[in-house]
Amino acid sequence: MRGSPSEAGSCSRGIGGDPSSTVAPEFAESLAARLEAMGIGMIDAPVSGGAAKAASGQMTVMAAGAPHNFAKVEDVFKAIAQKVYRLGDAPGAGSKVKMINQLLAGVHIAAAAEAMAMGIRSGADPADQMFLAAAAAGRGGEDDAAVVKNFPGIELPRKKD
Repeated sequence: MRGSPSEAGSCSRGIGGDPSSTVAPEFAESLAARLEAMGIGMIDAPVSGGAAKAASGQMTVMAAGAPHNFAKVEDVFKAIAQKVYRLGDAPGAGSKVKMINQLLAGVHIAAAAEAMAMGIRSGADPADQMFLAAAAAGRGGEDDAAVVKNFPGIELPRKKD
């Protein structure tokens, strides 16, 4: 959308655009306004779920835009998403919720790192901490623990039976 000629200028009028990037809400609003001026509708639709969910078509979509534009991208959402949250008629709302989601993810990563460091400093076994964190969260075990997911380079000892 920057520079000339704009790629959007070659789009068919009325097509429903679906930018799934994580961008500032103001950018999503501005892009929607520019596209609308060109007769192109847009759904603000950032996604969450990571590479594994993307590969299996199980992303979570946080979407906002006019209902008639949703109808134009419904098949795309069915192909990529397990759940689509419709957050209103105005582009920008999806990006606002995604921004909050990213903030929470960052806080959880920082809290997991601090908890592991505190446990290690106090002499707790890192493997015990990891297993307990996964079990207390109602998850399946060590491979589902936040520490493993958020710090993939960490090698923690495996719990012995």
